Amino acid sequence: MNKAERQKLIRDFITNHEVEQQIEIVNMLAERGQQVTQATISRDIKDMQLLKIPDSLGGMKYSLPLERHLNVDEKLQRALNTSLNRLRRHNEFLYLETVPGSASALATLIMQKRYSEVFGKSTDDDSILLICNSSEAAKQLEEIFKFLIKK
Repeated sequence: MNKAERQKLIRDFITNHEVEQQIEIVNMLAERGQQVTQATISRDIKDMQLLKIPDSLGGMKYSLPLERHLNVDEKLQRALNTSLNRLRRHNEFLYLETVPGSASALATLIMQKRYSEVFGKSTDDDSILLICNSSEAAKQLEEIFKFLIKK
């Protein structure tokens, strides 16, 4: 099971159940034959931007992020303008340095856009490495980001 499939199961699970702890997600996946660690679930929760909200029993449960009235384009533009510190291109790579703690959310928005130029990504706390399909694709995506930053 890949990350996208696992996160879809997590999304479905928290939508249909009041999930208070990460171990409940680990156990749910184990029941489906998928052995994952709590650390993996923690990364998924961060990547999916899940929230903790009050549940029906007075405790706290995981929830999907509240949808704002902004579309993905507007969210991406805002995120680039508020969290991007530096953008560099080298051959087919784009390297985005961000404010600490914001790279995962920015990378999620970039991947939601499904840019045809992007082959894959690697993210940590304060940087994103986008692997593009070619040097030309990296240049085109760099121009898109620069345009969004100037808006």
